[in-house]
This record gives sequence, C-alpha cells and structure tokens, in this order.
Amino acid sequence: MQSIERQRAAVQPPASTLQPSPYFQTADRVEPFSPGCEPVSPMALESAVHNAAETYAVAPNLIHAVIRQESGGYPCAVSEKGAMGLMQLMPDTADEMGAVEPFDVGQNIAAGTRLLAELMQRYKGDLNRVLGAYNAGPAAVDRAGGSPPFPETINYVRSIMERLKPTVDPKLFAAPVR
Repeated sequence: MQSIERQRAAVQPPASTLQPSPYFQTADRVEPFSPGCEPVSPMALESAVHNAAETYAVAPNLIHAVIRQESGGYPCAVSEKGAMGLMQLMPDTADEMGAVEPFDVGQNIAAGTRLLAELMQRYKGDLNRVLGAYNAGPAAVDRAGGSPPFPETINYVRSIMERLKPTVDPKLFAAPVR
C-alpha cells in the first residue's frame, strides 16, 4: 500500500499538459495522470492480457479496450476517486479480486479481468450491462435494469463498444455458462 500513498502524494500537472500514451489512441477523454511511470511495454501488456484472458475466459480484445479506456496504458494511473492501475480498480475491488499490489501489471490485469468474468456471468454476457457495471457498479446496473443512464457511463460503454466494433462481435464475449 506504500505505492498508493506515493501516488497520492505526487503533484499532478494540469490536464492540458498530459500527453497520450504512444501505445494507445483514446477517444473522448483526457489521458490520466501517470506520475513516475511510462506506459506498459506492448510485450509486457500482451503477456499479462494473454494470461488473464486464458485464466478467466475473457476475450483479449475486451481486456485491451477496457485498459485503453481506463488508464491509457499507464500502470501508475490513479483516478480522482482512487481507482488504481491499468484497469482502474478501486481499493476494495482490488482486494476482493486478489490484487495485493494493484499497481503490479499482472495483478491489476488479472483482477480486472476476473471482475469482467464475474460480471459476464452475472449479466449472462450482456456487454452493455457488463461495461456499465464495470464503470458504475453492479448496484447501479441492477437499479437501472441495464446500463445506468449516467453520462459518464453512457460515454464509457459507447467508447469501448466502438473500439470493439471493427474487431469482433460482442456476442463472442459471453462467458461460458458454468
């Protein structure tokens, strides 16, 4: 947890000075602040995504799209709300999903992918609900009876779905029924 404190103690530059990761293109958002770290190398990212995708039966393209949207590829990213790392895990979620060190690339991706897999099971592969729950929480999705109508969540789901469109049919992301 010392790394979390180091992140919180860092001074953030104005949003206008942030530079996008050279590995990702983002749409409709400002790149997150990434104190003291470079974007994850493509090789390390691909390895961690591959391992998590196989472990939790989640499509790698979905994992990559969530990472792009959440952190732009910066493993040290911290949101204003306290979400951490590549897949922007809240502290309680990181603990619950097994990320002892949420800024560790492998642990963060594994935990975020595990969460995606659990949401896929819960929402029977409905990617709109899965992404809505990843962004706003399952309680918000359950209350709304679908992806919640919050502007941030609407943009979040739309942006990820747009990234996925050219590559794959969202039905392929449905987790197998166990």
